[in-house]
Amino acid sequence: MDTIDISIIEAAKLNAEQKTEILQLQRQCFPDVSAQEVEEDFCRPPVAIVLACSQNVLVACAEVFEREIECNGRPISIGGFSPCASEGLRGKGIGTAICKAAMSYLKEQACAIAFLSVDTKHNSHPLYERLGFKMLAKPFIYANARGELKESDGGMIAPLCEPELFENILQTDKPLTLTPEVGYW
Repeated sequence: MDTIDISIIEAAKLNAEQKTEILQLQRQCFPDVSAQEVEEDFCRPPVAIVLACSQNVLVACAEVFEREIECNGRPISIGGFSPCASEGLRGKGIGTAICKAAMSYLKEQACAIAFLSVDTKHNSHPLYERLGFKMLAKPFIYANARGELKESDGGMIAPLCEPELFENILQTDKPLTLTPEVGYW
């Protein structure tokens, strides 16, 4: 396999060609996610993008997100990411590499924990578990674009800068709440 170059770029610095390539790759990776779901539930612009290119062709990427929430009576910063890789290159370590790059970026930004929303019907959990993520025992709560509170299964968290908080969230009976900001990435 050719060399894979991994870089992180601020989302605001992406050019039109990069945005188009990312969108095309995301449509390949997430064909079951409707435009309505993206608009109503995700509704968060990324702060950065991890790009993985082979011979100047995008083969994998991860949008990186940050947000402020209240947890245990205090504000904290959490981060997350949405990785995708070209189908023919899956299982070759590229997904792991872009996830690790995203987590390093979030740690540099002093995020307390990392959060992912995963589709529980697909078997992506082992990759995330190898990176330190654990499934939340309860559904997480978020507000959609209309401000309606919703809950969803498939929330996973990993420690970044506050491992004690990570353990506390896993052990509490309270659901992780991603408000007051709307969306869940």
